[in-house]
Amino acid sequence: RTLENFTGNLAEGLNKYDPKTLYDPTTDKFIFVCLAGTNSSSNKIIVGFSEGNELNATWNLYEIEGNPRGDNTWSDYPMISVTENELFITVNLLKDGFSWQEGFEETLIYQINKYDGYNSEELRIKQWSDIRQDGKLIRNLCPIKYADENLGQKQYFVSSLNFAIQTDTFFLFEITGEMDQAELKMDI
Repeated sequence: RTLENFTGNLAEGLNKYDPKTLYDPTTDKFIFVCLAGTNSSSNKIIVGFSEGNELNATWNLYEIEGNPRGDNTWSDYPMISVTENELFITVNLLKDGFSWQEGFEETLIYQINKYDGYNSEELRIKQWSDIRQDGKLIRNLCPIKYADENLGQKQYFVSSLNFAIQTDTFFLFEITGEMDQAELKMDI
């Protein structure tokens, strides 16, 4: 199927790109994410949860605002991972009219109860923003996926000084606890 066909009426008429799909071993189901639109007035994050363990199963699809601040930024470069009960999506917010290198504003993390999606219920979402080290916003927080089907409750993220010519600095972030009691911690 094409992204247009798969996503149906969601973000209709917008260019859809950057598809990501992962298998969730705790539920024996799949999760899908893609983006639509490349500016602040149209950008959406499309998220899908399969109802069964086949890729051609029925999917519950959702649209998340790609410009959550309501300004001149839009979401790009999605990455995804799951824990026992939650889906994590990271995106970079970019300014309209600039390249991804020059227009970077910040990286956001979305923490989503995945069972809401599997059960076709309204998604409960927590958004993490303003993630900094020494006053500087961290770019490209990459979620670290679990190595096997034994998913834990914590989610880890890694980043580096992306545009440094030479660096030995890496950042490790950890979200402990589920959405209501979650805490974001950082280690260098």
